[in-house]
Amino acid sequence: MLSSVAPDEIYHLGGPSSVADSFREPGEAMMAVYQSLIQFLEVLRETRAGIRFFYPSSVDCYGVQLDVELNEDSAHRPLSPYAVAKSSGFWSVKNYREGFGVWAATGILTNHESPLRGPGFFTQDVISGLKKVKQGLQPTVRLGNLDGGRDWMWAGDTAEAIYLITTATRPDDYLVASGRTVSLSDLVRLACEILELSYERVVRLNPALVRPRDIGTLRLSGTKMKESFGWSPSVDFERLVDLLIRDETN
Repeated sequence: MLSSVAPDEIYHLGGPSSVADSFREPGEAMMAVYQSLIQFLEVLRETRAGIRFFYPSSVDCYGVQLDVELNEDSAHRPLSPYAVAKSSGFWSVKNYREGFGVWAATGILTNHESPLRGPGFFTQDVISGLKKVKQGLQPTVRLGNLDGGRDWMWAGDTAEAIYLITTATRPDDYLVASGRTVSLSDLVRLACEILELSYERVVRLNPALVRPRDIGTLRLSGTKMKESFGWSPSVDFERLVDLLIRDETN
């Protein structure tokens, strides 16, 4: 089948991406993330077709590592079934690359946001909820733990980075991040400000939405991507939130 199509590149972007859902169905989440990856790697190993293969890992693999700037060589300490599966995928790609000569690269991706995010993701929950408050459809927005921080990215910038990774002379692992960490609460505050809402009045904590285990705040380095490809994000955090809200309010 693969030989009849004869692709130059394969981007393995399928599979679940919800950390919260992985706690509800851990076995299903781990199988969905990991099983198809191994099948692809096995085909590439057996055929030796020279196809360039990209696998998206996740910064969730790092787990809790406070006050440390993380990079491609940082330890993995996964805290969720989703992160365990993504970490397993990372090491499998590395093994097939170094042990079998498969052209397989990994992008360790931080939060990549766009209006196409489905319901249940943090940014969409925040923006759709605040929109309903603005329209008078509900009095407040109920959210989970807002203490952590993330390196928020525009999905278009992440897509560009993914493509660039497949243009490298040799396959490798790359952390795709802006290098700027912003707290979840600051994202909500900025969204409230853009929509002219009072954060203190409309935002409430819902303990049911707090994950059993969470990674807290991550500090990420985008140095390798910049040095290797001259890549850096074109959309900063403030512009990202504005783009998400502008789409939701059109």
